[in-house]
Amino acid sequence: MPNFNTAPSLVLQAVFNMTPLNAERLIQIRQSIPFYSVNTVNQIGELNLNIDPVDLNFFPSYYLRLTLWYEGAQRMRQVHLQLTHRADGLKPWQIESSLELKLLPSYTQTPPGRTRSTLF
Repeated sequence: MPNFNTAPSLVLQAVFNMTPLNAERLIQIRQSIPFYSVNTVNQIGELNLNIDPVDLNFFPSYYLRLTLWYEGAQRMRQVHLQLTHRADGLKPWQIESSLELKLLPSYTQTPPGRTRSTLF
């Protein structure tokens, strides 16, 4: 199944039998609020998609590498996460590993920035 947060309009129309108007509405909404469930897609998109939630994909990957450092730092921390959003009663992610490393030269030329994700 395509990802509701990244699929283009024509894919949403073809796979989920949406009208062009509904597909464009979802695309506009997801630019400010990512979708995490089919219920949210149905409610916000004014749709009635009858899809098994297990078959859906809302994340580009279940794995994420988060690199943390501050300006002028000599070291950095890399945290490897696995999303566990489908595990009932657990946190939305699990830390697979956390490494402290020498700051790579490419990061000394890149100022730290804030994440653009609503997950953190």
